[in-house]
Amino acid sequence: MKRPIVFILLFLLYGILAGQHLYKVLGVVLFMLVTIAFALLVSRIYRLDGAKLLAVTALIGFILGSNSLGHGNKALSVIADSGIKPYINCTVLDISKKYNGYNKYTVRVNQIKANNTVYNDGIKLYMYSSADLKPGDIAEIKAELKSGRNAASMREYKEKYYMLSRHIRYKISGYAYAVGYKSSLNTFMYKLRTKISAVYDKALPKYEADLLKAIILGDRLELDEDMYELFRNAGIVHIIAVSGLHISIFAAILMALFGRYNKVLANILLMILLFLYALLTGRTPSVVRAVIMMYVFIIGSLLGRDYDIISSCAFACILLLVYSPCYIYDMGFQYSFAAVFIIGMVSDILNKYHIRNGILSALAVSLAVSLGVKPITLYYFGYINFVDIPVNIIVISLMGILVFFGGACGIAGLVSAKAAVFVSGLPYVILKGIEKLSALSLTMPLSHIETHIHGFGVFAAYAVMFAAYMLIVKRSGTLKNSPDTEQGGDFLEGIG
Repeated sequence: MKRPIVFILLFLLYGILAGQHLYKVLGVVLFMLVTIAFALLVSRIYRLDGAKLLAVTALIGFILGSNSLGHGNKALSVIADSGIKPYINCTVLDISKKYNGYNKYTVRVNQIKANNTVYNDGIKLYMYSSADLKPGDIAEIKAELKSGRNAASMREYKEKYYMLSRHIRYKISGYAYAVGYKSSLNTFMYKLRTKISAVYDKALPKYEADLLKAIILGDRLELDEDMYELFRNAGIVHIIAVSGLHISIFAAILMALFGRYNKVLANILLMILLFLYALLTGRTPSVVRAVIMMYVFIIGSLLGRDYDIISSCAFACILLLVYSPCYIYDMGFQYSFAAVFIIGMVSDILNKYHIRNGILSALAVSLAVSLGVKPITLYYFGYINFVDIPVNIIVISLMGILVFFGGACGIAGLVSAKAAVFVSGLPYVILKGIEKLSALSLTMPLSHIETHIHGFGVFAAYAVMFAAYMLIVKRSGTLKNSPDTEQGGDFLEGIG
């Protein structure tokens, strides 16, 4: 069987969705019958007895999906929404968003006291407060604990869903005050991000500084809403959400600097720095996905193994879904994995027809990714853009220079403010050019067509894409990536 891990992912996804939507005995029985039938079908087609174990994978997914619906913490389910105002001691992990007059924090609870009972569970929750807190601060607050909608209500509300506290989105609102501070690697990286952000604020005008903070640091707290809308409508909003593109460029820069000395030590250093960079930029699903895939590539290269982008992406997706099954409702998660799977599929097709031209390959991948993620764009934003393809080709070609000199500006500014201003010249010019290009693209025909698609339409669109891919690459033998395609696939993977 070629790429068995992809089948493992598909059965896991099927199990998670079934576990979240099939509650009654009849639904469970139907799930088991369909699972066994699909497993036997795969086993027959690929003549692999081990494929029958895919039914076990689906069952694991079913259990994970079922558990993701309810309150994992029964004690908190009694307190939440009851009107009781418990005393909560918590440690601030991150500032999720800033509003006018108050902030949204992600915190880890140290202790909850209610009705003469003490709960010590280390859960995470959202805290809305006008207090000026920073990661590492130990805060105290007395407020009602409220639970958000669970995954079962996704069918009704279609909202973007963040997972906290064992798959329930708890939140508290009120005035909190800091009573202490706990130093950690997370707080150190936050302080470093704050210092680099201050460098950009001093070296560049506000709009460009905020853009560079989003591109290099993943910090969009102060990004102008109009600027975000401009980039979103132009189809290049992915450049201000740290993802595989940034990780690939970051890794390429580090390997160019250190790879010439000792390959093993350079790769170990790269893995450490990628881990730290993921912490620095907020550990979003797209960043974690890219880092996991880069780890697979690095470890595989050290062991002398070929790298397969689709298998690597499937492995990263499985890890994230086991950690939090409801990531499948996260828009960034969907965009990131859809883009990378499409890149892998196009790489297979290019390899099948022995297309080695770098420019033609880049154009084919850019076109496929742009068209391939449009069902997700239609579902969430209700519009479609056809001029984003040439815009993306131009912007992505500039991203290597922008990330290199943007990062150099932030690092130089930690030593010398004048050096930061000097290095910021090229990033400023590129950012202004991207702004102008985005605005110009929206004046062209077919730049912004309002329409919409429902969830079933998204599923149908990707089913058609997958069927077309299977028809194109279907042939006897195993499709094996050539060295040229593997290198190109690894580089182009960053677009996701």
